[in-house]
Amino acid sequence: MANPSTEDSRFVRWIITYERTHPELITREVVREKIQRLAKLEDEGKLELCGPFADGGGGIAILRDMNEDEARAFAASDPFTRIGAATHTVRRLDLSCRENAHMGVLA
Repeated sequence: MANPSTEDSRFVRWIITYERTHPELITREVVREKIQRLAKLEDEGKLELCGPFADGGGGIAILRDMNEDEARAFAASDPFTRIGAATHTVRRLDLSCRENAHMGVLA
């Protein structure tokens, strides 16, 4: 069954997960740079949420109003990734919600 809501950017999020591989490389300056980038996305309305995992092993950022290339470019240019302190994974999430009749299933 085709689902037109998955082509509607209002119902797409990009999930970036980061896994710290070399936390000893992370400096206060690098953390500040990372937070400034996230704050800029937040100001632009493109950051849904973000934060570190409680176990200290990495973190997550959920982005909106971006295409795949933009989300991947953002993740690849992350300061932690750039200095080799973390790896990242980018995955697309198609939202299931009342507004899209739970991906057309309840239409």
